[in-house]
Amino acid sequence: MLFLPFLHRTMIVGRRVEQRGAAMVELALSLMILMLIVFGITEFGRVMYTKLLLNNAAREAARTAVVTDPIHAFGAATVAAQKIYPNGHLTMSPESPTTAGQPITVTVSVLFQSIVPNLDPSFAKLNVTLRGETTMRYEYLP
Repeated sequence: MLFLPFLHRTMIVGRRVEQRGAAMVELALSLMILMLIVFGITEFGRVMYTKLLLNNAAREAARTAVVTDPIHAFGAATVAAQKIYPNGHLTMSPESPTTAGQPITVTVSVLFQSIVPNLDPSFAKLNVTLRGETTMRYEYLP
């Protein structure tokens, strides 16, 4: 009888089939799911961290704007926001407050870019605009 080693690995021994490599396939399948969960948690943490920074930048910018003279309020708010989040885009409404007690709304926004599209091109639409917004009353008295 001719012995063929490549057939020996897949031979049926009694009623049992040898399953070499099955653990490797199971590991590959479960590892994909595990990595998806890990990257999801990481992306969620990055989004929350960015949102927290934007809220802090908006709060600092609004506080600086409400205690600064009307001519320099927008510039001072921009400088305060840039210290916390340098890449943010600041908008202030109104840009030149006129009376004490007038509400001033400061918004800092940024385009959040996910790291997941680098791994899988089907996730390319995960880029979203995040924003932090704060409203305070104008307090400057000359």
